Amino acid sequence: MDLNKYVYIRDNTYKQYIGHRFYSENGVVTLDDAFMTTERTGCYSLVTSYHLNYFTDGVLSMPGGISGLFNIFEYDEDLKFNQDDMKLAIEEFGLFEYEDFADYVSKEEFDSYPTKYLKISMGRGLMTWEDIEYLITRYCNK
Repeated sequence: MDLNKYVYIRDNTYKQYIGHRFYSENGVVTLDDAFMTTERTGCYSLVTSYHLNYFTDGVLSMPGGISGLFNIFEYDEDLKFNQDDMKLAIEEFGLFEYEDFADYVSKEEFDSYPTKYLKISMGRGLMTWEDIEYLITRYCNK
């Protein structure tokens, strides 16, 4: 919440987020302390074509390995896309068309995911075409 964007909390970055506020199922929580441990556990990564985030242990979360699919646009205070930033980005970078992806995914997959906005993600340096190909391989079945 304090940075108004999604962040990955990892073993080499978690200390910089101590004191920051995060969305939770019950409102807001503050990261007061943290530690890292290595354990073998079961894990699920919930991703749908409509939702990349979900609540895990009560805190708003997202799966790893999808950088470039979020923080494409600035967010308003309620984590909705800032419409002015979105409009300017579309004007500057444009949007992908299905024809750009016809060799990779079905029309249904292109329309289900926010694929057209990946052109903005690339334009803003958040991902490369190789990153997009990786995500297609990971999540699509063409």
